[in-house]
Amino acid sequence: MNHSENGETNERKESTSIEPSIQEDKSSDTLDLQGKAKLSSSDEKKDKLKHFFFNFWTGLLSGVMIVLVCFIFYKTVRPTSQLKAKDIEKLDQVYSSLSNGYVKKLSSKQLVDGAIKGMAEATEDPFTQYLNEKDTASFSESMDAQFEGIGASLSLVSKRIIIIAPIKGSPAEKAGLEANDEIIKVNGRSVEGKSLAKVVASVRGKKGTEVRLTIKRGNKEQEYKLKRDTIPIETVNASIDEKHPEVGIIEVTNFAKPTSQELQAAIQSLRSKGVKRFVLDFRSNPGGLLDQALAIANMFVKNGQNLMQTEDRDHKRVIYKASDQLGSLKVTEPTVMLINGGSASASEIVAGALKESAGIPLVGEKSFGKGTVQTVQELANKTELKFTVNKWLTPKGNWIHRLGIQPTDPIEPAKASKLLMVISSDKLVKGKENEEILNLNLVLRELGYQLPAAITYDDSTESAIKSFQQAHHLKVTGQVDDDTAASLTQSLRDQLKTQDPQKDAAIKKVLELNYNAH
Repeated sequence: MNHSENGETNERKESTSIEPSIQEDKSSDTLDLQGKAKLSSSDEKKDKLKHFFFNFWTGLLSGVMIVLVCFIFYKTVRPTSQLKAKDIEKLDQVYSSLSNGYVKKLSSKQLVDGAIKGMAEATEDPFTQYLNEKDTASFSESMDAQFEGIGASLSLVSKRIIIIAPIKGSPAEKAGLEANDEIIKVNGRSVEGKSLAKVVASVRGKKGTEVRLTIKRGNKEQEYKLKRDTIPIETVNASIDEKHPEVGIIEVTNFAKPTSQELQAAIQSLRSKGVKRFVLDFRSNPGGLLDQALAIANMFVKNGQNLMQTEDRDHKRVIYKASDQLGSLKVTEPTVMLINGGSASASEIVAGALKESAGIPLVGEKSFGKGTVQTVQELANKTELKFTVNKWLTPKGNWIHRLGIQPTDPIEPAKASKLLMVISSDKLVKGKENEEILNLNLVLRELGYQLPAAITYDDSTESAIKSFQQAHHLKVTGQVDDDTAASLTQSLRDQLKTQDPQKDAAIKKVLELNYNAH
């Protein structure tokens, strides 16, 4: 699962314990690492050293708890691999050399955390991470029903920090952040070379505090100021289309513990109001719990049909099929599912199942492309190791990692949705030419003002700004001050709510479908 500002896309934890394959020998705990200036060559000392480090490292890496996060689970327990004596000696030699000889004093915690972090990074997998005490606390908080932050799911893609999706109603969405935006700075500091966990920690914070994010969208860069807030996890929103009251629109924003029950209740409520067709909106849904994804997919797939598959490193596959054990509610009404580049992980499990096993059309854009399964293992001192254990595959065995799921009916979003928010700055001044002015002119064009799509702040731009200011009861100056910039951004956002070509296409599609009883 992708990591996130809201902690692995707001999933909650469920745990199942396993027995460690090796019991730790407490007698070795008295060995003083910092007291070793040199490695002993005697067999007795080597044996003690090997015994200590074997228990030290396996104590950190074997753990006793497997935590299920998002569409995460752990089907098998592999035999614990053991470090060889020469590797143990090498680790101790590096530890001793740095502990006793480095130019600055280093704590045991710094060195041990660094060693574990290095092992995680050796996988070259952005979803495998060592979580120190602070990271673990942040991660755990985000599993709750609500958390404090900006409300955006983040991922590390090709060494870039990417926003998978903003949460509906969050500061991130209100500010205009979008799926696939790249974060290049936090509070003016570059994130280049930083781990995902560190970036997440710097983005999150207490309600009411501010954070500045420099965002790269395409070739454009822009700084956003966001005020952190409490982010509630509301996972299902249902409504009836005004023009076509037989069509129910169900937006699923996340996969938390109650999501499948909320969806079931929404379906039953809409049915009672005369709804005969459904549009499922999973756009910008970053994922969540596996059991919820399976339960939701199960509602639309005939019993006995595949929902998904998993494959471990030995290429052994486990197939999950629709059944009454996952729920008795079945949706036989015509259904269409909406997806986009922010639909990830558990959303893609549902999309794959509905597309391949139920023949349900997917409308919108290609999904994110997250096809791996992670588990979270508790370590000592309130730390955790999150690492990839499996691939997940679609019902037909397709691995969509980094590829995404293609919609059956590709539809682009409204052009205005790709525009940046307007922020007042010394770049938005009459007579200048730059990309920010081009964005301003495009925003004004979308709001109905007649002016060219130019990079120049000329008389036509000034005239349009004056007209906008007058219409919105602002001080008429022809200049983009803070109030004008905020009003322009809000006006664009309000207009986008009435322009949704993807949803329009989905409604048109579902009206064309015939009933297909499961």
